[in-house]
Amino acid sequence: MEDDQSKKLEDYAGIYRDIAEFAGPDIVYLIYKNLRGQQVTFPKKLYTTECIIRQVIEEYNGTNLKQLATKYEYTERHLRKMIKEFSERGEKKVNIFKTGKKV
Repeated sequence: MEDDQSKKLEDYAGIYRDIAEFAGPDIVYLIYKNLRGQQVTFPKKLYTTECIIRQVIEEYNGTNLKQLATKYEYTERHLRKMIKEFSERGEKKVNIFKTGKKV
């Protein structure tokens, strides 16, 4: 039954049907072949915290922390904390409390 192109949506079992609806039969087959029988939990966030912080630092202009917090689904307070920790590890430093200019 490797010819998944001829299968109808209702032919797929359970979660495979859900995935086939938005990803198509080729993706369903790849998931089936590589992950069948396993329990998979997907994190809420697609990217790592480090990646998000780097992006926030790149996009921050000194006045848009609230918009960035909304965009990346964090609170402003949590973003400040993460940026501070990121900076303390010796990464690119950002003054998020005054001008937003990179130090």
